[in-house]
Amino acid sequence: MAHVHLSRRLAHWTRLYPEVRVDRAIAGGSACRHLAANAKPGQLFVADSHSAHELCGAYQPGCAVLTVRSANL
Repeated sequence: MAHVHLSRRLAHWTRLYPEVRVDRAIAGGSACRHLAANAKPGQLFVADSHSAHELCGAYQPGCAVLTVRSANL
């Protein structure tokens, strides 16, 4: 169910920017651990603002991080 919800939330943006590759992922647990294990140069990691406090403490995450309000996703 979470994947369906995420796809619906991203549908608007993927239609607006079809040339941008989007890999959807839902990760449980720590955003920092997920980022540390999966970040690659040239990627953009988008997280909701609830994760901002944790991500701000990430040391050299390995990719760009964008924090947005959940309502704007």
